[in-house]
Amino acid sequence: MELLSKDPILEDLFFKAHGDEIVTIFSQIYTPGTYEWIPADSYEKYTENFNKHSRNKDSTYFRSLLFYKDNPIEYNINEYGFRDDPLDTKPQEVDVYLGCSFSFGIGNHLEHVWTYKLQKYLNFPNINASVPGTGVITHYRMLVMLSKKYKIRNVFHFTDFEQPRIEWFKEVLNETKFNKSKYHNLLPTDETVTPEQVENMFNDRNITLMQHLCKYAIKGFCENANINLYTVYKSDTDRFNATYRPYSSTKDNPLISILPEFSFDSKNLNFLARDLSHLSIQRQHFVYLDFLTKLGVNIFNKNVKMQDSLI
Repeated sequence: MELLSKDPILEDLFFKAHGDEIVTIFSQIYTPGTYEWIPADSYEKYTENFNKHSRNKDSTYFRSLLFYKDNPIEYNINEYGFRDDPLDTKPQEVDVYLGCSFSFGIGNHLEHVWTYKLQKYLNFPNINASVPGTGVITHYRMLVMLSKKYKIRNVFHFTDFEQPRIEWFKEVLNETKFNKSKYHNLLPTDETVTPEQVENMFNDRNITLMQHLCKYAIKGFCENANINLYTVYKSDTDRFNATYRPYSSTKDNPLISILPEFSFDSKNLNFLARDLSHLSIQRQHFVYLDFLTKLGVNIFNKNVKMQDSLI
């Protein structure tokens, strides 16, 4: 598969800027291995939340924290900082999953993350290239990088598009390197700076513009490379939260005959993420279901029209 065959200049500029290696936040911090705690889901935060919510032992917060106390999480990080197997174990043709910490699965056991569920359903080799703390700029970069190494069949992109984020590279924050850079008048020189301090560049309008550019860059890239693209936004899961009732007994509810492989055990798995901030187990399931509908799978009663069941 030829990358950006109609625009070799852009391809050349991209790899001159980024190099050939896939660099992520986690690949710069962690060596490949298994970790029980990672940023945003730290032991310190868990202990703080446990002590805070132990005063109300009937709350969903405390029940969730108890669940993870008895069922600890493991994060298996590969050489590129992905929560995935080493990339040299992957075949030449794969599906690629793009996203942030929601798709990485921070605060969730791997088997509860939508990427794991979808891969299991499709039964096709995949790479979960989701990077915590990132937005569509990083997702585009992951797609371009992986396309040089693999033939990509499908891209499944889950993004919190309502939360703008921009990439920062370590060399930008290194004062010595930064002062020699041609961009030294544009970007901050220390790690404490915030977008508000460089309002001329990082204001809502510019960041939103960059997000839209990368959103359509992903779409155009997939079209040029004949890759199937399926996108779900975080806000879409609210729609399933309001309509998906697998254990309803109401006679006039059209959703009572859910196919068993798509059902969710709301009684035994109604827990929040371990850090109490990321997607709950149930919300992860809704993302999985939404991608299935994008694939044309009718997760509801076969006699019920999809558009009618989602009103």
